[in-house]
Order: sequence, then C-alpha cells, then structure tokens
Amino acid sequence: MEFYEVRSKINILLKYYLENIYQRVLIEIKDSYHSIFYNWGRINHGVPQGSILGALLFLFFMNDLTKTIKMSPKPFLFADDSNLSITNTSPAEFKKYITTAFVPLNESFNGNSLFLNYERNKLFTFND
Repeated sequence: MEFYEVRSKINILLKYYLENIYQRVLIEIKDSYHSIFYNWGRINHGVPQGSILGALLFLFFMNDLTKTIKMSPKPFLFADDSNLSITNTSPAEFKKYITTAFVPLNESFNGNSLFLNYERNKLFTFND
C-alpha cells in the first residue's frame, strides 16, 4: 500500500485488517436442510472472499499487471477479469505471439501471489 502512497492511519488500519485473517467455507447441500462448515483456515495472501474491501484491494493487485508487463498490447482489466486482444493476419505469427504472451502475464500474476486459471481462459479468433 505504501507503493501507492497509502500512508498514515489508513495504511495501519488496512494492515491490521489483513493480518491474521481466518476464513471458512459453508456448503449448503441442495435439496437438504444440512450444511457443512469446513475448518477455519488462515488467509496468507489476498483479501477475504466476500469482504467489502476485497474488490477495492484486488484492484491494487491487478493495477500492477498493466504497469509491470512490457508487452504490446497490454491487457484490458475490468474488476477481476482481464482481456488480451491481439490482431495479426498471419496465423503462424498469431500462434507464436499468443504462446509467448502468457509468459509475462504469469510472471506478473505470480509476483502478486495470483495465478491464471487456464480452465477459464477462452480464445476467440475472427477471420475475414
């Protein structure tokens, strides 16, 4: 937070908010009156899921993505989604570029203790 010049009492408050956080998951069983609570687990990275500040603090993480990646084009960001738009008329060059484009993305995500979920990635191609 100090990198973004968030200082003084606000920084202390956010630090206190993010230290020693524990969270557990509640699973409600469909068509049943039963629920399952998992054990409490410590959150070592990120922010508590479902928290009010979570979305705002996540933007600090994602903002680094556009600053640290030295590639063109840069990803478009919206909330917790990112989009990479590539235009190339040569299928071979396009394939080469898209393959190498994920290297700096992964490095940036890993630097912030985040990861790309490749199962949720989609590739759309448009031909003339």
